[in-house]
Amino acid sequence: MQSSIGSNVGAVYLFVYGTLKTGHINHALLRTSSAVYICEAKTEASCTLINLGLYPGLITSGNTEVKGEIWYVDAALLERLDTFENVSNGLFTRKSIAVQEFVPNVQSYVWHFNGCSEHATKGDYQGEFPTISSGNWDDACGGL
Repeated sequence: MQSSIGSNVGAVYLFVYGTLKTGHINHALLRTSSAVYICEAKTEASCTLINLGLYPGLITSGNTEVKGEIWYVDAALLERLDTFENVSNGLFTRKSIAVQEFVPNVQSYVWHFNGCSEHATKGDYQGEFPTISSGNWDDACGGL
């Protein structure tokens, strides 16, 4: 475990909710010497989790608590993860998010799904992608 949490320039807390979580297909991306697992957590009941097939998308509006994990990552890993999440292509945007059961006033970030169709760009996801009403990717992923 990293002994200097909070002192690394550019390091952030990330809330991961899908394939980056422990036990999932892309978790190896977080298994580096610079990433530190902090705790299980969930968002406030202000999100929507949708099933995009091979991975979920979190939308920072709605009424669902999304379940996930908090990780502390340095700037270099954060840049690699932004690339993995297609931030530069606009599929996801990294945003600040309120997370329950985490230190108050400590900012955490999440990748918000921006969409991939005309409906998504207008914020109209209803009917386009199945909603994961439990807020837990584990309930919908079939082991991915």
